[in-house]
Amino acid sequence: MKVVVGTPSLTGQVQAEYVESLVETIRSGDGLEIYPILLSYESILPQARNEIFKIAYGAEADALVFIDSDMSWSPSAFLKVVQAEQDVIGLPYPKKSDQPGFESNLIWDKLELSGDLLKVKATGTGFLKLSRNALTQLWENSQPILFRGKVLKNIFEYATPQPIVDASLNCPEDALAFMGEDIHLCAKLTALGFDIWVDTSSTCAHIGTKSWYYNFSDFVKLVQNNLNTSS
Repeated sequence: MKVVVGTPSLTGQVQAEYVESLVETIRSGDGLEIYPILLSYESILPQARNEIFKIAYGAEADALVFIDSDMSWSPSAFLKVVQAEQDVIGLPYPKKSDQPGFESNLIWDKLELSGDLLKVKATGTGFLKLSRNALTQLWENSQPILFRGKVLKNIFEYATPQPIVDASLNCPEDALAFMGEDIHLCAKLTALGFDIWVDTSSTCAHIGTKSWYYNFSDFVKLVQNNLNTSS
């Protein structure tokens, strides 16, 4: 099984914890062929992801795993995600925030669990696997785009800002909501008929001026307990 690990790096640098996780993952690859692609010095993030996508698709990779350069993860969790039958599946990770509770860019309306897997509306590409099937469907249903002299597919892009639907937010009435390239990707995948999953049994660390650790499984159990109590 050929697996491409795609990592955009604006500054050409990655965190030491990322390197340690990657090395240990390759060592314990369980027969996988793991090929890291670190795409550096591209300031336009969607196009950096599009270039990585083109490389993985052209190399006929069985899976592409986007992992950000400031992530730390368990090699066993990587293998579980890659070997999962789900076409689109990632790992949760906390925002770089000291606010109490679990803050992330997961979007989900209800607690829809299948074993350790949580079905969500969208998740970030900090750690996200796309199967060969997902790669093919995205490639075949996206327009070519010329960028810096290269022809890519316009898979990752910032969505047109939409009206804000949450009236509780303190915003002007004519304000629009921004959608990043990762959340927009999930909307595209959903439109193509894919479900978006997150494995709750392992949580990535998010590395910055400090390391933000959290156990997402504990958070899911807390939500379950609250639902049981309210019912």
